[in-house]
Amino acid sequence: MDILVPILIPIAVVVVLPCVIVWIVFKTQTNRDNKNAEIVIKAIENNQVTGTDKIIEAIAKNKKSPVEVLQSRLLRACIFTFIGVSSLLLSIIFNYRNILSEQDLVTGFAILGAMTLPIGLAYMVVYFATRKSVMKRNEE
Repeated sequence: MDILVPILIPIAVVVVLPCVIVWIVFKTQTNRDNKNAEIVIKAIENNQVTGTDKIIEAIAKNKKSPVEVLQSRLLRACIFTFIGVSSLLLSIIFNYRNILSEQDLVTGFAILGAMTLPIGLAYMVVYFATRKSVMKRNEE
């Protein structure tokens, strides 16, 4: 049994956990779509044609506007970049000053920074690449 634990935990984290997350997200979206369809069907059954149009518009308005999406990308870019830079700086300072006795923690900070900094930079690239087109579309 002791031999299986080091094998089962990575398999659970790498394989099972992402599959469960995708399944939960898919089921949530499917459930939301089914509920919206039920509302529209009941409105049609009650011969409320004008009410049905308003319901469909209200359901469709749950989406974010392009400007809100752009702002959320910039926010994520700032958050991920800040976490990445600060983690890398902490790992460099801790390693140079020998503040932490455990090298694993220094390595953990370095890995965290190496993972989050490129994500933040990718969000920044997407933000700057789509900013002009979104602003043009918003002005029209």
